[in-house]
Amino acid sequence: MIPIENVASAGDRQLWFGQVRSSDELRTPFKDVAFLALIFVADQSMPSSDRAEIASVLISSGCRYAVCAGSGCDPWHDAVDVAALGTDPPRTAQDVTVLTTGSLERSAIRLFD
Repeated sequence: MIPIENVASAGDRQLWFGQVRSSDELRTPFKDVAFLALIFVADQSMPSSDRAEIASVLISSGCRYAVCAGSGCDPWHDAVDVAALGTDPPRTAQDVTVLTTGSLERSAIRLFD
Protein backbone atom coordinates (compact mmCIF):
# COMPACT_ATOMS: atom_id res chain seq x y z
CA MET A 1 0.00 0.00 0.00
CA ILE A 2 1.23 3.47 -0.90
CA PRO A 3 0.59 5.80 2.06
CA ILE A 4 -1.42 8.97 1.80
CA GLU A 5 0.75 11.66 3.36
CA ASN A 6 0.12 15.13 4.70
CA VAL A 7 2.41 17.30 2.56
CA ALA A 8 1.32 20.80 3.66
CA SER A 9 -0.82 22.60 6.22
CA ALA A 10 -2.10 26.16 6.63
CA GLY A 11 -4.29 26.84 9.64
CA ASP A 12 -7.02 24.22 9.68
CA ARG A 13 -6.42 23.34 6.00
CA GLN A 14 -4.31 20.35 5.02
CA LEU A 15 -3.00 18.99 1.72
CA TRP A 16 -2.64 15.23 1.49
CA PHE A 17 -1.07 13.31 -1.40
CA GLY A 18 -1.29 9.69 -2.38
CA GLN A 19 -1.21 7.46 -5.40
CA VAL A 20 -3.51 4.45 -5.61
CA ARG A 21 -4.00 1.65 -8.10
CA SER A 22 -6.93 -0.07 -6.36
CA SER A 23 -9.40 0.52 -3.56
CA ASP A 24 -7.32 -1.81 -1.37
CA GLU A 25 -4.59 0.85 -1.38
CA LEU A 26 -6.88 3.72 -0.41
CA ARG A 27 -7.09 4.57 3.27
CA THR A 28 -8.29 8.11 3.74
CA PRO A 29 -7.03 9.85 6.89
CA PHE A 30 -10.26 11.79 7.30
CA LYS A 31 -12.88 10.94 9.90
CA ASP A 32 -16.20 12.75 10.04
CA VAL A 33 -14.89 15.67 8.00
CA ALA A 34 -15.85 16.79 4.50
CA PHE A 35 -12.93 16.96 2.07
CA LEU A 36 -12.00 17.76 -1.53
CA ALA A 37 -10.42 15.11 -3.76
CA LEU A 38 -8.30 15.97 -6.79
CA ILE A 39 -8.13 12.89 -8.98
CA PHE A 40 -5.37 13.24 -11.56
CA VAL A 41 -5.63 10.47 -14.14
CA ALA A 42 -2.23 9.24 -15.28
CA ASP A 43 -3.26 5.74 -16.37
CA GLN A 44 -6.46 5.09 -18.31
CA SER A 45 -6.20 1.31 -18.07
CA MET A 46 -7.89 0.95 -14.67
CA PRO A 47 -11.02 -1.24 -14.91
CA SER A 48 -14.33 0.50 -14.31
CA SER A 49 -15.02 -1.77 -11.32
CA ASP A 50 -11.85 -0.48 -9.60
CA ARG A 51 -12.79 3.14 -10.42
CA ALA A 52 -16.24 2.54 -8.92
CA GLU A 53 -14.77 1.01 -5.77
CA ILE A 54 -12.28 3.85 -5.25
CA ALA A 55 -15.03 6.43 -5.84
CA SER A 56 -17.24 4.65 -3.28
CA VAL A 57 -14.45 4.73 -0.69
CA LEU A 58 -13.93 8.45 -1.30
CA ILE A 59 -17.63 9.24 -0.96
CA SER A 60 -18.14 7.08 2.12
CA SER A 61 -15.07 8.73 3.70
CA GLY A 62 -16.56 12.23 3.38
CA CYS A 63 -15.55 13.50 -0.07
CA ARG A 64 -17.93 16.32 -0.97
CA TYR A 65 -16.02 17.95 -3.81
CA ALA A 66 -14.15 16.08 -6.52
CA VAL A 67 -12.10 17.50 -9.37
CA CYS A 68 -10.95 15.01 -11.98
CA ALA A 69 -8.13 16.00 -14.31
CA GLY A 70 -5.97 14.40 -16.98
CA SER A 71 -6.49 12.58 -20.22
CA GLY A 72 -9.57 10.39 -20.03
CA CYS A 73 -10.79 11.77 -16.71
CA ASP A 74 -14.51 11.71 -17.55
CA PRO A 75 -14.97 8.07 -16.44
CA TRP A 76 -13.63 9.10 -13.01
CA HIS A 77 -15.99 12.06 -12.88
CA ASP A 78 -18.88 9.73 -13.68
CA ALA A 79 -17.74 7.12 -11.13
CA VAL A 80 -17.73 9.72 -8.34
CA ASP A 81 -21.17 10.98 -9.34
CA VAL A 82 -22.59 7.44 -9.45
CA ALA A 83 -21.01 6.56 -6.09
CA ALA A 84 -22.60 9.63 -4.51
CA LEU A 85 -26.00 8.84 -5.99
CA GLY A 86 -25.72 5.28 -4.71
CA THR A 87 -25.34 6.39 -1.10
CA ASP A 88 -28.33 8.70 -1.00
CA PRO A 89 -31.77 7.20 -0.59
CA PRO A 90 -34.63 9.42 -1.79
CA ARG A 91 -34.72 12.50 0.43
CA THR A 92 -36.29 15.91 0.55
CA ALA A 93 -34.30 18.84 -0.82
CA GLN A 94 -33.49 20.01 2.72
CA ASP A 95 -31.81 16.69 3.61
CA VAL A 96 -29.55 16.23 0.60
CA THR A 97 -25.78 16.29 1.07
CA VAL A 98 -24.34 18.10 -1.92
CA LEU A 99 -21.46 16.65 -3.91
CA THR A 100 -19.83 18.91 -6.48
CA THR A 101 -17.72 17.42 -9.25
CA GLY A 102 -15.74 18.89 -12.09
CA SER A 103 -13.41 17.59 -14.75
CA LEU A 104 -10.57 19.01 -16.82
CA GLU A 105 -9.61 17.15 -19.97
CA ARG A 106 -6.01 17.16 -21.14
CA SER A 107 -6.55 20.06 -23.54
CA ALA A 108 -7.60 22.26 -20.62
CA ILE A 109 -4.46 21.54 -18.60
CA ARG A 110 -1.58 21.98 -21.01
CA LEU A 111 0.43 23.25 -18.04
CA PHE A 112 1.23 19.60 -17.29
CA ASP A 113 2.57 18.74 -20.77
